[in-house]
Amino acid sequence: MYKIMVTGHRPKQLVGDYNPKNPLRVKIYNRMKNQVEAIKNQKLDISLISGMALGIDQDFAQIALDLRVPLLAYIPFIGQERRWNIEAQKTYLHLLQQADEILVCSDGEYTAQKMQIRNERMIQDADHMIAVLKSSTSFGGTWNCVNAGKLKKSMKLHIIDPDKEKLNLNS
Repeated sequence: MYKIMVTGHRPKQLVGDYNPKNPLRVKIYNRMKNQVEAIKNQKLDISLISGMALGIDQDFAQIALDLRVPLLAYIPFIGQERRWNIEAQKTYLHLLQQADEILVCSDGEYTAQKMQIRNERMIQDADHMIAVLKSSTSFGGTWNCVNAGKLKKSMKLHIIDPDKEKLNLNS
């Protein structure tokens, strides 16, 4: 099975809010979905790996459900959603219930290191990375994940730059 993972900025960094109907977020969702469909047409037997964080990760999980491909949820620790608002928690739990596999990457409560451990595990298991990364970014979890993915020689990488998508929002 060919495994495709995602990494990306949280909604506030990406589009300035958490609204899933934000036009830029919808455009990025469609770009990711089109990329997955193109790979699926070539590989046929695919699964999608999501770290299940707010925004891009959960949008990617929804793409797995929309396209009826296996969803592999790599969560950094049990309770990742505890600090989120109630709607975000409901969405998270709904997506987790639909997942074909759930992998808990670390025990215990939140630490930033657990996010990195989760990312490393996704990279280890994936064949292809879709990254939603602003070209102006030179630090942070998404940036670290992309750079770690580049070190895996067999990893295919597709970057979607939200800054460029914003310029072409009407196309």
